[in-house]
Amino acid sequence: MQPASVSAVLSSLEQALDAVPLGVAVLDRGLLVTHTNAGFARLLRAGSNPVVGQPLTRLLPALDQAGAARLRDVASGELPAAELELQVGGESDGGERSLVASARPLLGESGSPGGLVLILDEVTDERRRSRYIGALQALAAGLGAAVTAADVADTVLGAVLGTLGADRGAVSLVTADGTHLDVVGSRGYREGELTPQRLHRAIESDDPLAEVSRTGEALVFATDAEVRARFPPFERRRAGGGALAAVGMPVEEVPTGGIILAWPLERVIGEADRSFLEACSRMAGQALGRVRSETLSRLR
Repeated sequence: MQPASVSAVLSSLEQALDAVPLGVAVLDRGLLVTHTNAGFARLLRAGSNPVVGQPLTRLLPALDQAGAARLRDVASGELPAAELELQVGGESDGGERSLVASARPLLGESGSPGGLVLILDEVTDERRRSRYIGALQALAAGLGAAVTAADVADTVLGAVLGTLGADRGAVSLVTADGTHLDVVGSRGYREGELTPQRLHRAIESDDPLAEVSRTGEALVFATDAEVRARFPPFERRRAGGGALAAVGMPVEEVPTGGIILAWPLERVIGEADRSFLEACSRMAGQALGRVRSETLSRLR
């Protein structure tokens, strides 16, 4: 690892870490980089620019406030771990790339968290498939233990947000009379973004979540302009827009509900992302059906 000042000869540990094909960095509780290996600077394409001593938010402009807050929670011990996917780079930087950032608390001598270890890796197709499989396995285990609709929503959002790098999302369930959608769980929304009209909306509404809940299909939009062109009445509450995806749960005799996700920046949502979302929605729909049946049985 390279601290702010090092001798010309690297230690054996530093040489070993520099040989690791992943980017490794140590950050303090304020997300200031205190140590890195060579792979970290390489993945950031920092060149001769300093990395140590810089705030992570400056090194990774794609890291939004919600993502930074999650990392601070890891650094303070409030979260045991966090994983984010970030879109970085552009035409001047050799094209856009996807990086996955995995964080774990760094414990001091007293045993209390004093920062975090951050591991960066570029997301290849093979790694993405591996992550999808792992996320689906974890999702299946979590849904098997869910006993309420809120449990199902929290489990699904935990799987899809971390895996796809979205910063907010919600799960809605069709009401018993089939006329409305009720949000049964959400993550990442700021105060006032989920208005009463969004928490309880007519299923015939002209918006992405209502449409996919009616049809059971998936809709993906790489840009805010695409969302507005498809759904003119749908008002996005957060300035700046970004990508958006909505996927419905399987429609059998009647609609079940749907999932909506949003990203802080524009990004292409590929076929692999879409297939992963559809698999998650099928599993969530089955879990919600089971929860409803068990609830009705208890009521009887």
